[in-house]
Amino acid sequence: MPEKFDEEVLETAVRRKSVLAALSAKPHHRQELQDELDISKTTCHRIVRTFEDRGLLRRTDSGYALTQLGEILYERVDEFDSAVRTAYELQPLLAEYDAVDVDFELELFRDATATTPEPGNPYPFVDRTMDLFRESDTIRVVDCNPLVPPMYVEQMLEIALETGMEGEFIVTEGIALGNMQQFPDLQRQVAESDTTSGKYFVHDDIPFGMAIYDEHLDVRVYDETTGTPTLYVDTDDPDALDWAEQVYAEYYEEADPATTLDEFPDWAPDTGIGSDS
Repeated sequence: MPEKFDEEVLETAVRRKSVLAALSAKPHHRQELQDELDISKTTCHRIVRTFEDRGLLRRTDSGYALTQLGEILYERVDEFDSAVRTAYELQPLLAEYDAVDVDFELELFRDATATTPEPGNPYPFVDRTMDLFRESDTIRVVDCNPLVPPMYVEQMLEIALETGMEGEFIVTEGIALGNMQQFPDLQRQVAESDTTSGKYFVHDDIPFGMAIYDEHLDVRVYDETTGTPTLYVDTDDPDALDWAEQVYAEYYEEADPATTLDEFPDWAPDTGIGSDS
């Protein structure tokens, strides 16, 4: 007779995923499960009996092993666990994208690397960012943070001149003007270079940070007061990059060239990467 589903087995599977994981890796006797997972004899007996009664386990000479039904349950529970953990870890990003009605596709970031600031090190990802900057031919940015330390902006401009990178920046008005005023000489060198370019566009509704490199993506959330990132997430997942391309295209469509600002220098370029105009 086919096994019938009841909620107890699902609740136990979620709560005791470690047991399913151990049995998926290899068969175990009860004593081995107790020792490996540090659970009591009574608890182990109850879990094994629940899983066995629902058709999730089979007995072998090497101990209990998962049936095909058990493997399916474990895979689904593991996926659920991963999705929920990722959602909580990336909750700040979910909130910021939701604020502007942009669909943040969480499943694309399950294998991404999430970095948070540490005491005394508010920018723990800087080395990684600079490496990506040096290694890439292009970068496209959507960003809202006007409080990036000047030393990092200056270093990126110098790297762009050195490597011939093409850059396109959709930012708030304050960032566009601030960057030009901080480093006018370097900005002009970039604008007049034959091998590199940096083009600014302005948008008034950007609550997050996002950078698309050749084959890599990072997204960020900032502290409103200090401007330091509270969460930095990076990935090279192709589907995540496709998602970011769509988000970027929406912002690009809505943005205006920074040269429309009265205070913006007239020598700055106003065409985008790959533009014929």
